[in-house]
Amino acid sequence: MLGGMMVNMTDVKHLLAVTRSFASWKHGMKLVLRYFADRLSGHHRGTRLLLGNALAGRLFHGLLKQKIPFWLETPALALEQDAGGAVTGVRVKRDGREIVLQARRGVVVATGGFPWNAQMRAEHYPAPTGPYSMSPQGNVGEGIAMARQAGGVLGTGHVGPALWAPVSMMQRPDGSMLRYPHLVWDRAKPGLIAVDARGERFVNESTSYHEFVRGMYQANEAGTSVPALLVCDSDFMEKWGLGLALPGGRSREHLVRAGYLYRADTLEALARQADVDPDGLARTVAAFNPPARARRGPGLRQGQHGLQPLPRRP
Repeated sequence: MLGGMMVNMTDVKHLLAVTRSFASWKHGMKLVLRYFADRLSGHHRGTRLLLGNALAGRLFHGLLKQKIPFWLETPALALEQDAGGAVTGVRVKRDGREIVLQARRGVVVATGGFPWNAQMRAEHYPAPTGPYSMSPQGNVGEGIAMARQAGGVLGTGHVGPALWAPVSMMQRPDGSMLRYPHLVWDRAKPGLIAVDARGERFVNESTSYHEFVRGMYQANEAGTSVPALLVCDSDFMEKWGLGLALPGGRSREHLVRAGYLYRADTLEALARQADVDPDGLARTVAAFNPPARARRGPGLRQGQHGLQPLPRRP
């Protein structure tokens, strides 16, 4: 938020209610004032760390406490090896020149994955695959490539090749892509269903984001569920929002024009816009609503109220 303010789910709930609750206004003002104080102090982002940022910050704090030297802007180029093939160090580029760091005991390649390496995705990911990842686009598996060049191999027999998350995308006017990860805020809330091209549900929508995408790939073997569609009514949109569409009466016309959202007054019209089987979607909603209203049924969440076939507002 605001170009670098860290928030958690509790913070988001308060920020969305700042005009309706004094407690939320007070909570939100404390967050915003601290953030601007950080920026005015010269930090390029807020110093309040949460979730994964808090984990990384704690690890870095441990490094500083132990007075371990660290270099930024120093890409690793290759692992150095002796005549017998043992790794003896690493070649890096620092201040415009290449230097070799010798290791007394060993080298740890603490690297990320390869979500922005199209060739490796094709080799290791199930199909279809594409540039959908929320990770930095420089994450192309260079550390893995260095280790392979030194004789390392990738392991086999793993449950899966990635940590998955469903992501929606919108193309900006300049051609760039904006991505949104559907982790918890909208996808797991009452009143939303995920359907494939047949209009059929294929997963418990409130499952973890990793299991959600596993369900997408499993269902894709029988029908087109990649991409999948998240379907909700106007009441859900006003309360929770959907992806880049914010809740609380905010304008969404630009998202409709961009093709990010489909909007219609009937399920049949909605299905035809989204290239989904209208009969299949109608059957799914008809089967979904009664047990959801009764708070029972396989794969449904406590308190789920169902998806209304006809929204009260377009």
